[in-house]
Amino acid sequence: MLHAHRWFGIGFLLCSLLADAAAQSPYSRGGRGGMRQSTNPGANDPSKGVLPSFGGTLREVDSKSFTLEMPEGNTLVFHLSKKTTFSDGSKKIKAADLKPGDMVVVEGRRAPDGSLDAIGVSLSAKR
Repeated sequence: MLHAHRWFGIGFLLCSLLADAAAQSPYSRGGRGGMRQSTNPGANDPSKGVLPSFGGTLREVDSKSFTLEMPEGNTLVFHLSKKTTFSDGSKKIKAADLKPGDMVVVEGRRAPDGSLDAIGVSLSAKR
């Protein structure tokens, strides 16, 4: 039964990522993890759509991708690009500043191939 709950959680998160966010309210659901209002400038512009955000703990990090563990224990792999932005509060940081165990909020979108692309990564707490 626990295994079924994990798959349901992963399916729910991916469906949320695919949802037409421009048609939904830009306000946060609040709580720990989950979807939040975007802090990316211009991301809440309805013509550009709202980027879903996911909070969790970094588990694996390299120069091309990272694994985010959600509070429920599910994991998502996000791919990085030259356009991915990184911040610690109002300060810009580099991908190399992120370490496994850091708590982050990731704004992402689904790529045409079905993978997840990180658009913005905000450090919320170091390990």
